Amino acid sequence: MDLYGVIGRPILHSRSPQMFNAAFTELGLDSLYLRVSSTDLEHALGSIRSLGIKGFNVTAPYKELIVEHMDEVVGSPVNTVVVRDGKLIGHNTDPAGVKGALVESGKTISNAAIIGAGGAARSAAMALIEMEAEVTIVNRTAAKAEALARDLGCSYGEVGDVDAIVSCISAPAEMVPASKLHPDLVVMDAYYATETPLMRDAKAAGCTIIDGRRWLFHHGLKVFELFKGLKAPGEAMEAALSSSRSGTNINLLGPMGVGKSTIGQELSTIMEREFVETDKLVEERAGMEIIKIFLMYGKDHFRELESEVVTEVGKKSNLVVSCGGGVMLDPANINALSGHNILLWASAQTLIERVGNEETRPLIEGDDKEEKVRSILKERTSRYMETNHLVVNTDGLTAEQTAQQIAFEVKGHG
Repeated sequence: MDLYGVIGRPILHSRSPQMFNAAFTELGLDSLYLRVSSTDLEHALGSIRSLGIKGFNVTAPYKELIVEHMDEVVGSPVNTVVVRDGKLIGHNTDPAGVKGALVESGKTISNAAIIGAGGAARSAAMALIEMEAEVTIVNRTAAKAEALARDLGCSYGEVGDVDAIVSCISAPAEMVPASKLHPDLVVMDAYYATETPLMRDAKAAGCTIIDGRRWLFHHGLKVFELFKGLKAPGEAMEAALSSSRSGTNINLLGPMGVGKSTIGQELSTIMEREFVETDKLVEERAGMEIIKIFLMYGKDHFRELESEVVTEVGKKSNLVVSCGGGVMLDPANINALSGHNILLWASAQTLIERVGNEETRPLIEGDDKEEKVRSILKERTSRYMETNHLVVNTDGLTAEQTAQQIAFEVKGHG
């Protein structure tokens, strides 16, 4: 299976996986697109290498930082990276996204205000300049606006009498006075996780609204071609952008030894939620430890009890759930879980070090524990990757740091 992904902080809100995975399915490709959580850019790149990802997208706050890690830069600022023969090749597909979204609106744009002065703002300004519009950069820090305007040969200052406003800030801050909005104005906001003050006010003023997902969609068409060398199946990708998930639980998935229980307990404290473990609930139901269930009744009976427990847990709300390592083997279990499925990941060597001396895991009983761990990991990796909403690489992080990162992502999801 070929893996692709997106890095940023936060990243759980991203709809890119829905879009690209729909494209892979439509064309019958053995590929998967993941959200990769990170504490910083170095951690993100370490996860990319560890997972063997062949291409990835970059969003805030890494767009302007990623370029110095590239072996080759085709377009800047870099928001799309193709990994070829171990080398990172950076591209910029955002201008295509902005231009595509604005053109399909059917509106003529002669002048526009860009809100922000980061990588996304630079790309939006580049697209509008290519469309022969006059551009003004608007930013809270005037020096940054001036620097970007100087680089691109455009203006900077306040929102004036313009045809379009494109907001490129990564948080729903209030940057445009409602008095500047009117029915003849086109407004696009790159931030689509929640309704921003700008979009709320623009709707009230009767502006032409362009959802940030249109930017995402048109950029995605170009990204798919870079990743796969194939024409993107636009209809399937577009339809997938409207999909969503429900539920408030945080379900921790992952192989044995990755730290689901310890991290889950930390996370439940941070987020003030009840913590449950499916393995413990199975033991309570059976009245015996899991290793005895295997010995007396067999693996199939254990899986039946596990499915019953997962179904019940999935009907509850606001839980932190540590899922047994094999929960994801049954698609019905994944369908029964509600909320966010967080895959905790670690290298095979880390997992072996953590479980090598344990005697309570029936699947690695006896000799050759290392070989058994590697075999289980190889057998289950594809299922782990297919069933998560977010990957968190735990290598190099403490349980508390990992829990803090998950809490940050969930709170930032909106």
